[in-house]
Amino acid sequence: MNEIIKPDYIHLHCSLTTKESLFQAASQWAAEAQIIENAEIFLHGLWVREAEFSTGVGDGIAIPHCRLEAIRRPSVFFVHLEQPICWSPDEQVDLVLVLAVPLSNAENTHIKLLSQLARKLIDETFVGQLRSLDKVSDICTLFNDIQL
Repeated sequence: MNEIIKPDYIHLHCSLTTKESLFQAASQWAAEAQIIENAEIFLHGLWVREAEFSTGVGDGIAIPHCRLEAIRRPSVFFVHLEQPICWSPDEQVDLVLVLAVPLSNAENTHIKLLSQLARKLIDETFVGQLRSLDKVSDICTLFNDIQL
């Protein structure tokens, strides 16, 4: 996972207050990291996917994601929000994992990423650590233990 989630992709104590602002920030981060050339393309991809059905998975966690030709390499951004935000009418979220997957290897990488993250995110100890750790290096270590 250390090539997919890097220290620069981890955002702790994030003060974003809406899903819209989070998607915009994640799109900008992806462009700055040269994961995608154009932030607007990624932003649009996130909204298209979200329109299919909510990417909130319960327990205050969301995994918005998209697969696009324009994505250069699989990447995950981790966001721990200072305050939960409204993700859907009946769901508040404070932990967000934004997945960016190239369309060319989307099925393999996309399914593996979602599967491994879903397994970890039902582990109460793992989720508790995500919420309590406040050093990027500690979060990196936690994610690097996940095998793809």
